[in-house]
Parts: sequence; C-alpha cells; structure tokens
Amino acid sequence: MLQYLLTLLPDLSVLPDSGSSILDRPFWRLGRAAEPKQYFGTRDTQKIDAIIDSIELLVKHGAKWKPETDSARSARRYFRHLEPARILRVFTILKEHQAAEIAFLESLVATPTMRTHLGDVSKKITHLFHPPPAKPPEPAASKPEPPPEPPPSVAKLRARAETFILDLIRKTPALDFWKTELWEWLENKPVRSALGMSKEDERSWNEILEFAIEKINKRSRSFKISLDAQRYRSYLTVTLLKGNEWEDLCNEVWASPESDNPQRISEPAMKLRPWVKEHGSPSDWVKDSTLSWHVGSADGGTVSELISKNSVENSDRLFVMK
Repeated sequence: MLQYLLTLLPDLSVLPDSGSSILDRPFWRLGRAAEPKQYFGTRDTQKIDAIIDSIELLVKHGAKWKPETDSARSARRYFRHLEPARILRVFTILKEHQAAEIAFLESLVATPTMRTHLGDVSKKITHLFHPPPAKPPEPAASKPEPPPEPPPSVAKLRARAETFILDLIRKTPALDFWKTELWEWLENKPVRSALGMSKEDERSWNEILEFAIEKINKRSRSFKISLDAQRYRSYLTVTLLKGNEWEDLCNEVWASPESDNPQRISEPAMKLRPWVKEHGSPSDWVKDSTLSWHVGSADGGTVSELISKNSVENSDRLFVMK
C-alpha cells in the first residue's frame, strides 16, 4: 500500500513540512510495537523491523523528520524500549539521507537513562554523528636500498689513474716552447673523485698514481713523469726527454686509441664546438666575452688561451671555426 501511494507522490520533500507529519505516524507505531507489554498479543520483532523498513522507504523518497524542539521528550519515548542495535539502524538511516537534524537526534539519547540503555552502542552512535577524521594513507613501502657497489679493484683504479694522468697533460691550456717541464698540483679530494674512490676507501691514491706513472714511463719515448707524493697534496712533474719537443709529447699522448677527441682540442674548445657548428662563420667579429661565455670560462680568460692545445704549432691544435 505504501509503495503504491509513493508512486502518486514520489518526492515527499515538496510537502509544506517536508513529510515530517507522515513520518510521525511510523515513529509512533515503532514506539508502541517496542513496548515489552502489548495490549494485544506479544511483542513482535518482525513487526518492529517492518516499521523501520517503512521509515527507510519514506526518507528515501525525501521525507524529513522535523519534530518541534520541545518535543524531544515525547520523541524519546519511541526509542526507550527499542533494542540498541535497532536504534543505531534508525539513526543511520536518518543520517545517511539527511532526514533529521543531528543535534535533535543527539538530544534523544543524551539522558543518563538512554545512555545506560544503549550501553556500548552509545559509542557507535557518537561515531555515527561525529566520525573520527580519516586516517592518513599509509606511506608506501619504501623500496629497499640497493646494496652498495663494491669498491673498484686495484687494477681498475690503476687503469683510471693512467687515463687521469694523460688527461692532465691533454687538457693543459698552453705549453711554453722554451720550457722543458710541466708541473701540476694534485689534491686529495679531486684525485679521489676522478678515480672513483669513496670516502671510506682507505687505499692510498698516491701509490695508485705511482704505479700508473711507472707504466706510462716504460712505454713513453718523448717524456717522463715523476710524482712527489704527500698525504693531501702531491706534485706531478712532466719532463721532456732530450731531443724531443712538446709536439712529440702531444703526438704521443693523443695517440691512444681510447681518445674521443681526435682533433686534439682542449676541453673548453669542445664546449665551444657545438655553438660554432650551429652559427657557422659570423659576418662580423665575435667578442671574446661571447666566446668565453659559451665556453663556460668563469675567469673571463682569453679564448685563445682556452682553445689552444699543447703545442707550439697551434695551426693543427686550434679549433678552426669554419
């Protein structure tokens, strides 16, 4: 019957009292059905559940329960003999469909008698009306850190040291033709970084360099390298052998098949090369500061000093801009 009537007026919220007077009847029936002593027959839980189902059906169709504020005492009688679990169900229906004011529902169970009647369900009703804040999402399980890489072997360090020493010679900005020696200070941190040695690696980088120098000197025909080894700073010397010129040294250090710079140009010139390739030959003079900026020179040194390679014959050591 109720289902049929709701087909005639499916939205009860359009009524002047939003259907509150319609809800009053099933709530009154609910209170009578929950009484432990019935005037006729015995207490029927199936009938109680059927009344609650009718309340749910009405609120689903927009009915709102809006008793007068001073009627909380009489409304409370509907629930005083109802099982706590069923009270929780009724309140859940009303809250989910926003069919009653939370403050009014709280007033129905605010008395000591009702709190005693509800027992542990009282906490559930409190959580229903005032749910605790949602727990923040659990952080994703962090991936286990990969095991640290083993330190490089002595053989690998010696090979790196050999490349490191030859690169020091290759990257020398300029060589004075009237001198026969080249000097370079070597400091602890840059050398260990170049060799790939960690802070925890206690092996002596000086000993590794000395082995590499000995190997280079055995095959070198135009120069000899020596190392004044100290703990934090060492002194590297490259000396031309008698009868050789810096050009002989350059030919020898650049003859390595591992070289990725067959033009034998300096590192700053390598940085400048892509810019020159892109812009070609300019129609006017290019400022030295412009080239220095593309090269990455912080001290503003002259480009000729940056680009020139280790030879007195700069014609085949310079990066020719064509």
